[in-house]
Amino acid sequence: MFCLLNTYSTAQKLQDHLLNHQIKAKKRPKNVKRPKDSSVCIVQSDDDHQQIEKHFGCPSCFEHFKELKQLENHFRKHHSECMPQLPTQQTNETEESQPEVDSDDESQAYGKRSASESSSLDSKAELMNPSCLSFVLPSADDRLVIDRFDVSAAFYNFQQSILTHKWKLSLEDHIHCAMASTSILLLAPNRYPADLLPFFDEQQINSTIGHIELKYGLKKPTMDVDLVTKAVKILQDVISRTISRETAEINLLTLEAGEKEHKFFKAIAALVKKLPRVSIQEEVKELELCSRFVDPFLCELFDDPDAGTFFRWTNELTVESKKNQSSLNWRPDIAITRLQGVRWRYNLGFGEAKPAQPDSNHFAICKDLLRVGVFCKNSIDSQNMDGVMGLQIIGRTITFYVMVLPATGIYGMYELGEIQVPSSVADIPKLLMDMATVSCILDVFGRVCVPAVTPITTKQTPATISDEILTQIFSSTQSRKRPCHLKHHYN
Repeated sequence: MFCLLNTYSTAQKLQDHLLNHQIKAKKRPKNVKRPKDSSVCIVQSDDDHQQIEKHFGCPSCFEHFKELKQLENHFRKHHSECMPQLPTQQTNETEESQPEVDSDDESQAYGKRSASESSSLDSKAELMNPSCLSFVLPSADDRLVIDRFDVSAAFYNFQQSILTHKWKLSLEDHIHCAMASTSILLLAPNRYPADLLPFFDEQQINSTIGHIELKYGLKKPTMDVDLVTKAVKILQDVISRTISRETAEINLLTLEAGEKEHKFFKAIAALVKKLPRVSIQEEVKELELCSRFVDPFLCELFDDPDAGTFFRWTNELTVESKKNQSSLNWRPDIAITRLQGVRWRYNLGFGEAKPAQPDSNHFAICKDLLRVGVFCKNSIDSQNMDGVMGLQIIGRTITFYVMVLPATGIYGMYELGEIQVPSSVADIPKLLMDMATVSCILDVFGRVCVPAVTPITTKQTPATISDEILTQIFSSTQSRKRPCHLKHHYN
C-alpha cells in the first residue's frame, strides 16, 4: 500500500499523489502550527546530507516517522476513513506473479482478483447490482429429479448464489455463472467446475449428464474398424502420390458406408481437395481459416440443400435476434438454417469462430460461448425446437454442443465432442479416429435438432439475459492469468 518511489516536499503534493491511488487523505488543520518538540528540528533537505535523518510525514496531521511502515500503521489506525474501499476478494499477489491455475484447481482461485487488478478498478463500477436480475422458482409439476436429487432446485440455488456477491464476477473463471444467469446449465463429461460444486457434487453432475445422455440418446456408436482401414489405405496412397487427389476423392465417396459415415467421408474428401500437402507455417487469419479449413469440413456434414438445410456464414441478424437486438444475439458467425420455400424458416444450429492467435484470450472465448448459448436458447424459445446445435471454433479446433430443455427453466448445454481439423493432407488420417464422434454429432443433429411436437409455453421459457443486465453482474475487466474452464491448448 505505502510504496513511495518519489518523495514530496509538501503535504499537499503528497495528498494529490495519494488521491491517484484512491486514498483521500484529509488536509492538515489550517492556522494550526506544528507542536514544538525540543528533541528535533525539522528542516527541508535531500537524502544525501549525512547529519540529517529522513522521516516520513503524515499528510493529514503533524506526526512523522522514521520508517515507512510506521507511517502506514499510523495512517491505518488514525485515518482509516481515508483508505479506499477495495473488493474484499483481492489477493496480495500481483497479476504478473500469479501462477497459472488449471481449471481443476478453480476452487482455490474462486472469486479472487489480484491486487494490481483491484487497485485499477473503479469501485463503484465494479459493484454488482443484484436487483437487475431475478430467477423464477422451479415449476412444481415439471422438475428434473434424478435418483431423488432435485436438479431443478440445485440449479435454482446456484442461480441465486450469483446474486450474493458484492463485486462483479470475472467472466473467464465464472462462465458457468454467466450461463446460469440466462438459465443455461453447461455440462461436459469429466468436467467438475468450482462454481457448480457447492450445489452439485461430482456424482450428481455425472448423474445429470447420464440422464441427459440417456434421454436424448447422446452415446457414440462403435467405430467400424474395417471401414477406417480402407479409408486409411486411400489416404496413404494420396500422401505418397500413388494416386491423385481426384482419385482419392472418388475412392472415399464410393466406400460402402452408412448415411452418417458417408457424410464423414464426404468431409474427408473435401479436405483432401482443399488442404496443402504440408502444414503452413504462416499465421492463418479468420477468413482463410473459415474458407480453407473449417468450411469444407463442416459444410459437408451439415449442408443439405435438397433437404432444405443450409450451412451459412452469416453477416446478418438471425430470425430470432431481429426481434431483440443486442451484441449477445446478433450476427453469429455460423447459422445452420432450414429453408421453407423462398424464406428462411428456423435455425438448427449456431457457431462462433476465432483464429488460433487469441486462444489465450479467455474473456473473448467465454463471451463467444455465451453468445452461442444465447442463440441456441432463443431458437428453442421462439422457434419451438426440441434441440439446437452449438459450435465453437478456435483455430482448427471445433467443439460441438447440443442444447435441450429437459425441464422447465433448465436449458442443458451438453458438450458432444471436440474435433481438430487437420492442417494438411498428411494429417488427415488422424481425423479418421474421430469417426464415431462425428457419427454421434450427426445422429444428434438429425434426431434432436428438430421442431418440438408439443408447443413450449411461456412459463417454460425464462427471459434471456440482456447486455445491460450482463454488465451489471459481470466485470468487463480481462486477464489472461485467470483460470478458465474453457482453457485448451489449441494449434
